[in-house]
Order: sequence, then C-alpha cells, then structure tokens
Amino acid sequence: LCVDEVDKLKDLNDFLYFFSRLNSLFDYNAYLILISNTKDFLLTLDQRVLSSLTFETLEFLPYTFEQLKVIAEERIKPILGNNYDKAALTLIANEAYNQNSDVRVILKILKKSIEILIENNEKYLSLEVVKEAIKSLELSKKSKIEIKDVEIKDEREREIINILKERGKEYTSELYKIINQKFGIKKRMFNYLMKDLINKGIVEIKREKGVKGSKFIAYLKR
Repeated sequence: LCVDEVDKLKDLNDFLYFFSRLNSLFDYNAYLILISNTKDFLLTLDQRVLSSLTFETLEFLPYTFEQLKVIAEERIKPILGNNYDKAALTLIANEAYNQNSDVRVILKILKKSIEILIENNEKYLSLEVVKEAIKSLELSKKSKIEIKDVEIKDEREREIINILKERGKEYTSELYKIINQKFGIKKRMFNYLMKDLINKGIVEIKREKGVKGSKFIAYLKR
C-alpha cells in the first residue's frame, strides 16, 4: 500500500497501528510505502506505532546545481528554442539551488519570465528579463509571509517562531525544552505545533547525522 503525503493523513497514528495488526489476518506480509516531503513526520508517531512497525528510509537527495541548469534548459527549449541567454538559465538554477534545490522555483521564474516576454512582445529570454521576474516574485513572496505571520494565533507557535528568528536555527529537542518550560506542554503537543508550522510553510526541519545518532534541526523558511 503506497500513501503519498502521509504527513497530511488524518489520524495517522491510528492508521499505522491498525495496519501493523493486519499481518495477523493474512497468510502474506503487507508492506507500506510512505511518501512525505518532510523528514519529521516520524517525530509525531506514538510509541505504540514505532514499536509495532519497522521503518526503512530512502532519502532522495536534492538536485545539484548542474542538474538544475539542465532542468531549466529542458523546460525552456520547447517554448523558445535556442532564443535564450545561458547566463539567464544559470541565474535561474542558482535561485533554485539556494532554495533547497526546489525545481518549483525554476518553474515559477520561467513562468513569470514568459509572461514578461509576452507583455513586451519579445521572444528572447535575457538575463535582464529573468532578473525582473525574480524581483517580482520576491515581492510576492514577502507579501505571502506577512499574511502567514498574521494567521499565527497560537501563542506557543508564535514563541517557536520568535526563538528561531532570534537564533536562526535550533535543535528540536532544545526547542521543546524551552517551550515546555514556558507553557508546560507534552512532547506530543509540541510535535503537533511543529507539524502545523511546517504545513503552513513557515518552519522546516532537517536531520543532522552525528556520531551518537541523528538530531533534528528546525529553522524558518526563507
């Protein structure tokens, strides 16, 4: 059974625990493939689930800078042929690379660039056009972040955001200690608050491997 965007599944713990008991009903083993854009959804799982299921993780590594340049070129060629400046594609790839190698950044910039070309009745993608597109998208992005900040009504979530603004990044274990000390919440509630901030596109979590195992680092999305 393959479940995409599993971190958005309602009653995730109940679902996984129920699934872990299915093997006793059949003569064959059942397997789950869980797909998530975030690495932290395992943090939200109950101990009963973690002890009932064995997880193997497969991480798809971010695109390299050179791969992003190829992707940008493959996207623009069917539209403009060879009517583009390679420096423009380099800039687009660089923007995507600086935002966690997100291919959607390439698509957004190209879409906006094409709109500018159509408005100006032009057919050549220049470096200046791409710069204009990026500048326009940055203004849109800032506006979006301001709206999200207004939507944060939970005092505990606002405190998490303030801590990350001040420190830049912090281990989730340390964040929990601070929030628990101030609000007296349990770990499960803290995980729920972090998941909510992630779903809103405000916070991101990365796993850092060390000698004594892995740790999770939280930071604000830029």
